[in-house]
Amino acid sequence: MATRTWTATSGDWTDPANWDNGAYSLPPQTGDSVFLPSGKAAYTVTLSSATPVLGSLTLGNYNGSSKAIVLQLNAGASLVTTGAISIARHATIEGQGTLDAGGGFDIIYNGSGKPSILAGTATSGGVLDVTGTLAYGVNVGFANAAYATTLKLEGTNSLGAIAITSNTQTLELGASAQITFNSALSVTGGVIQLDGATLIASNGVSLASGAELTGTGVLQGDVSGAGSVISAAGGTLTLTQAVGNASGTTSLVLGDGSSLLLTSSYGVGKSSTEAPTLTFQGSGDIFQATAESIYNIYLGAISGFAAGDYIKLASFGAGDQLTYNSSAHTITLSSAGGYNSRTFTFDASTNVGQIALNQEIVGGQTIDVLTICFMPGTLIRTPDGEAPVETLARGDLVLTAEGDAKPVLWLGRQTIVSRFADPVRNWPIRIMASALADNVPSRDLLVSPDHALRVGDILVHAGALVNDVSIRRETLVPERFVYYHVELEDHALILAENTPAETFIDNVERRNFDNWIEHEALYPDGRPMEELPYPRAKARRQVPSAIRAELAERARSIGLWSAA
Repeated sequence: MATRTWTATSGDWTDPANWDNGAYSLPPQTGDSVFLPSGKAAYTVTLSSATPVLGSLTLGNYNGSSKAIVLQLNAGASLVTTGAISIARHATIEGQGTLDAGGGFDIIYNGSGKPSILAGTATSGGVLDVTGTLAYGVNVGFANAAYATTLKLEGTNSLGAIAITSNTQTLELGASAQITFNSALSVTGGVIQLDGATLIASNGVSLASGAELTGTGVLQGDVSGAGSVISAAGGTLTLTQAVGNASGTTSLVLGDGSSLLLTSSYGVGKSSTEAPTLTFQGSGDIFQATAESIYNIYLGAISGFAAGDYIKLASFGAGDQLTYNSSAHTITLSSAGGYNSRTFTFDASTNVGQIALNQEIVGGQTIDVLTICFMPGTLIRTPDGEAPVETLARGDLVLTAEGDAKPVLWLGRQTIVSRFADPVRNWPIRIMASALADNVPSRDLLVSPDHALRVGDILVHAGALVNDVSIRRETLVPERFVYYHVELEDHALILAENTPAETFIDNVERRNFDNWIEHEALYPDGRPMEELPYPRAKARRQVPSAIRAELAERARSIGLWSAA
């Protein structure tokens, strides 16, 4: 290990002639302490490949000149030290690649200005990944706005502010990052991307039109900005303070399988006319704002809401109810007796009549949960992948639980009008994801009470499985909903949300189906069919105690109430 000193004008780091007047045959090696001194003229050191892990790196002198020193990292560069990287006020590290100071970044207080660490150069962009504690006062940011550039920060740091001014600029905070901004963070263009990080913005984040906050992790600080986007992508994004309650509107977006959790008691949106829009982009998305009264939750148009998605809000109280306006694409959530209400507007592609209201207890608090009640969207396994049940047609192939491909002969549709239906016989049974086995069902599955599923070696009617925890009867359903029944050439088990579920067998009157006349036209003499050779449990008392115990244990294993 040696102390190596740069003695050339501008040049390449890897050229031995640029170090110590060419006294060594190699550039700096593992463990060396490297010194780029202040000179009589400005100079640039270019690093284009990985270096050995250095002991330390110093750019500039305490008592030297204030001529600029630039250490430029090109694509493929990696500069890592076990000790500190010390930077004089007139020095800059810029470019792309990896910059990792095991001992943190220190400031050499010589001359005017601030030491800088910049992603990109005047003529290039790329990604600069910076790890290490930054001394307060280091200027961290972007070299230019002309190229796509990402500044990625890791570790724990406290910063003044970063100027993000162009849609070419991304500030990315790594999974290990906890970054505190002590000044207001104003994003006039570009993206803040969280990779599981914690961003603490004590003076808030202001997103200008077109700017975006995205990813997973936690943001502590008010978020505002007209025309901006806040998106949960790839997991859970938690916002702990007010969202969109300054002038203007914000777009809230949930990527496929993502959750946006708003834990603030300061509300969402400013008013009914300045309310963030809410977009669901995939399946299994969750929007939750339960810490604040529903009175202070303002949402604009809601789009993409589909089976498997959830909207969770604080309730008015026990007995909340839904009313629907299909022509206006609205639902109104009301307290018992209708004394208090809040209306939400959905896009035209959403069948609001299929939205169901349930109430859950979370942390001792009753919340309202809005979902698409069923049945459209239930995924059936086919040779080409999974298909929503309502899209199946006569002749389409589905896979049985044994892996055989068989054609659909008929798809029965049965509309239930809830106000005229017997809840015990007609309202859906919800089998929660993994309630029967790992990934069985793969998502919450809703079926009619008499629809049998294979559990062990028994066909058990869904209504007989109810334990009011992991398998429960829906208590709040839309005004009308539709059950779909798949008929094959024989009685079989197909996979609905990865769950073995029986196909239709003629044990009920076909005239109960909306499209029974289609079947009569196809089979005027009927289609006798032999049942599968499994015992059938139609009531809970017929379900073996071993199966009930196993399902209770499953409920505990997936984190549900221990008394299941």
